[in-house]
Amino acid sequence: MKAENRTRSHFPVLAGVLAFFACALMAPQPARAVCSATYNVPADSATITGVLTAIPQNLGGDQCVFVGSGAYPEQVVIQNFNTNNFRIIISSAPGATVTVSPAGGYAVFSIKNASVTITGIDIKPTGAVSYGVAASSANAVISNVNVDSGGNISAAGISISSDSSVSYSSITVQNAYGLLVTGSGSVVGFSTITNNTNGGPAALGISDASLNVVTDDYIQNPAGSAVSIFNAGDNTIFQSTVVGGGASGLVPAFDLQGNAAAGNAITKSVVSSPNNTALFIGFGASNNTVSWSLLTSNLASYSALELKSVSSNTITQSFISNPAGYGAMVSFSTQTTISQSTMTGGGGAFGLFVDITSAVVVTGSYVGGPTACYIRNSTGARIETSDLAAFPGGQALRVDGGNVGLSVSSSIVRGNAGTGISLDPNNGGLLKFSSVTISGAQSGLKISPQGPGATLVIASMTFQNLAAGATAVEFVGGTFVSTFAGVNFADASVATNVNGSGLSGGSRITMLDSSGPRAGASFENDPSNRVDWAGGLLTLTVGAPANGLIESADLNIKCGGAFTQCSASYSPSSFVVLTATGDPSYTLSSWVGACAGVSTNTCNVYMDSDKFASADFYTGGGGSSVTFSISPMPSFGRVESSDLSIKCGGGYTQCWASYSSGTTVNLTAIPDAGYSLGDWTGVCGGISTNTCNVFLDYSKSASANFYTGG
Repeated sequence: MKAENRTRSHFPVLAGVLAFFACALMAPQPARAVCSATYNVPADSATITGVLTAIPQNLGGDQCVFVGSGAYPEQVVIQNFNTNNFRIIISSAPGATVTVSPAGGYAVFSIKNASVTITGIDIKPTGAVSYGVAASSANAVISNVNVDSGGNISAAGISISSDSSVSYSSITVQNAYGLLVTGSGSVVGFSTITNNTNGGPAALGISDASLNVVTDDYIQNPAGSAVSIFNAGDNTIFQSTVVGGGASGLVPAFDLQGNAAAGNAITKSVVSSPNNTALFIGFGASNNTVSWSLLTSNLASYSALELKSVSSNTITQSFISNPAGYGAMVSFSTQTTISQSTMTGGGGAFGLFVDITSAVVVTGSYVGGPTACYIRNSTGARIETSDLAAFPGGQALRVDGGNVGLSVSSSIVRGNAGTGISLDPNNGGLLKFSSVTISGAQSGLKISPQGPGATLVIASMTFQNLAAGATAVEFVGGTFVSTFAGVNFADASVATNVNGSGLSGGSRITMLDSSGPRAGASFENDPSNRVDWAGGLLTLTVGAPANGLIESADLNIKCGGAFTQCSASYSPSSFVVLTATGDPSYTLSSWVGACAGVSTNTCNVYMDSDKFASADFYTGGGGSSVTFSISPMPSFGRVESSDLSIKCGGGYTQCWASYSSGTTVNLTAIPDAGYSLGDWTGVCGGISTNTCNVFLDYSKSASANFYTGG
C-alpha cells in the first residue's frame, strides 16, 4: 500500500499539510498567564538546571521557565518528567538576552522528555560539545533560537526526532549538521541554516525519516552539500532556498539518495551551486517530484540536475540551467518524466543528456544548448510538444549510437545554422518522427547508417526558414527502405530537399505526399535514383526565359532574370495562374509547353500531371530569343546538349535553356547502366539514333524514353 500511495500526486496532500504547519509555526507561544506554574532564573535559581529541579515530576499544567538576561555556562538536561499532554517551556524573559554557553559536554540542551519548548535563547558553546540542542524525544518545539557553533559543535546544531518543529531560528555550524531530522512528522520553517563543510555533513540532514516539511527556509553550505535526504521518504521541501558549493568531486547542493528515498517533493524552491551539481537524485530514489523550482549550476562537467540509477521520478514546471555545463542529466535510470520545464546547458555540453536510460519522457518543455538534447544508449525515449534549440552551429537533437526506439512528436527543432536532428550510426528499433518542424538548420535531418532491425518512420515533417544553402534530409550512408509521408519543404530556404547521394545499394526512399515549393525531384540530389516521389502533389516547372520574368499568382514561382524560383508543387486538379512580363523594351512573343497557343500575358495551367511552361520575348526588331526544353524529365537516363546548357535526367535537373532564334541544338540521349534508348519524343520523335539535332526557329521541346533490354 505504501508504494501505491507514493505514486499519487503530492499537491492535494501538500496543500493541507502546509496550511496546518503554517498555522502551527505562526501561532504565538504560551504567555505567562496560561502557565500553571512559572519559574524565574536567576530569581528562583541561579541556573536553568536548578529551576528544573523545582518542577514536579508529574505535570498538571504547562510549566514555564523564564530566563533573565545573562550568560549561563551550563548544560541543560530535561528528563524524567511525566508531561501528561502538558509542556515544559524554557523561554527568555520579555526583553531579555539569554546566552547558554557551556565549556563542553554532550549538548547545550539535551531534551530527553516529550513536549518541551525552547524559545528566545542563544546557544553558543565555548568548548567542545556534540549538539547545540539534542531532542531525542518527540514533540519538541524550538523557536527563535540562535545556535552559533564557533567551531565547537561536532554532530549537529539542532537534532530533532518526531512531531517536532524548528521555526524562526538561526543555526550556524562548521563541520557538523546544522539541523538533523531523524523522525517523522516534523516541520522546519522560516529559519536560516548554515554549514561550511566540504565533504562532511550537510547544513540540513534528513535521514531515515518521513513526512517532514521544510518550508520558507534559507539553507546554505558554501563548501559542500546544503541539504541531504538519505533513505527518507514522503518529505517536502517547500518555498525554500538551498545554496551549496564544493569545488571537487560530486558534492551537490541538494543530495537525495537511497532506496527508501521515495515520495519526496521539492516545490517552489531555489537550489543552486555555483561550482558543483545543484540537485542530485540518485541510487535507488524513486517516485520523487520536483515542481515549480529553479535549479542552477555554473561549472563544466557538472549539471544543474542529475538523476542517476533511479526510477519513476518527475520534474515539472521548473527552470534548470548551467551556462558552463549540463542543464539536466539522466543516466542508468528508468521512467523519468520531465514536463513543462526549461533546460539549458553551455560550454560544449548539453541542455539535456539522456544516457543508458529507459522510458524517459520529455513533454511541453524547452531544451537549449550547444547540443540541446543528447540521447545515447537508451531505450524508448519520447519527446512530445517540446522545443529543442541548438546554440549557433550546434545540434538541436543528437541521437547517438545504441538507442533502441525513439519517438519525437509535435515538436519544434531549431538548428541555428547547425544540425536539426542527427541520427548517428547503429540505433535500433522504431525511430519515429511525427508532426515535427525543423527550422534554422544547415542540415535539417542527418541520417547515418542504423543498426540491424532499425525502422525509420517520418510522418508529417516541415522544413522552413533553414540556413542559406541548406539540405533538408541528408543520408550520409547506409541502406534504407523507408517512406517519408507528408513532408513539407515549405520555402526557398531549402536548397536541396533530399540528398540521397550517400544511400547504399538496395535503398528505396519514398517521398509520399510531399508538399511545398521545394518538393519534388527538381530539388533532390539523387544520382543513383534511390528516391521516389509519389502521392498527391504535382510539379509545375518553368523554363527561365531570357529578357523577361514568369511568376505565379501565389508567388511560389518567380523565374527569370535574378529570380530562380522556377518550380513548385501543387495539388491535382488545381489551376496555376502564370504571368509573363518582359524586361524594358521587350514584349511577349509566345508561350511554350503547357501554355503554347496562349496569346495573352497570363496563362492558366491545369495540373493533371507534372507540367512545363516557358515564354519567349522579343524587342520588335528581330533577333528574338527562344527556349528549348526537355519535358518530361526522362527516367533511367539523361538527355544533354553538346554545349552542356541542357543536362536533364539521371540526377541532373537543368532541363531547359534559352537560345537565339536560328540556333541548332545538338542533343544526345545517354541511358543508365543496363538500359537502352527506346525512342525520342517531341520534335525528335521518329529518330532512331542516340543523337538529335534541333533547329530552333521557335521554342521547342523533346524527351527520350529508356528501357531494359538489348
